[in-house]
Parts: sequence; structure tokens; C-alpha cells
Amino acid sequence: MVRYRSKRDLLSMIQDPVFTAGAAHKFASLAKNVAVPTRGLLVIHLGHVVPLVLLLGATVAAWWQMWGALTTQEALDDEIKRVIGRVNLNEGKKNEKGQQ
Repeated sequence: MVRYRSKRDLLSMIQDPVFTAGAAHKFASLAKNVAVPTRGLLVIHLGHVVPLVLLLGATVAAWWQMWGALTTQEALDDEIKRVIGRVNLNEGKKNEKGQQ
């Protein structure tokens, strides 16, 4: 990367006849250019990883809480059905005693 003092300097360099004379060599060298990567192809930045981990953790926590609530609700429903069944049986016995 090249940094120029100003756009004016860049334009004056491009318009210089010496620069345009070397343009043919520049394009010829690009055809035989061998690019060697100096970094890995996959660069993991913590700015991307941390939010994804937090989002995943929040999703798992919400699922865990929902699953626990469903399990608890099912257990409560079973217990209520069992108790109601006892109450109905006891009322039936009371009614039978009252009719006798």
C-alpha cells in the first residue's frame, strides 16, 4: 500500500511520461505474479466469535428453561389428575354411604 501526500501528487505521477512508459512492464509482470498467502484462509476475529457465543448461550438457556417448565408442567398436570381422581373416588364413596 502506498500513501501519497495528496491527490495532486498522485495525479502528477500518473501523468508523468516516465510512469506511462513503464506501464507495459507493469502489466507483463502481473501475468507472472505468484501470490503467496501470509495468513491463514480462515481468520477468526473475537469481535465475531463473542457475540455468536453469547447468542448461542442465550438460546440454550432459553431452551433449557422452556424444557424445564414443560417438564414441570407435565409433572404438575399428572399430579393434579391423580389428586382429582382420588377426590372423585372419595366423593363416590361418600355418595354411596349417603344413599345407603
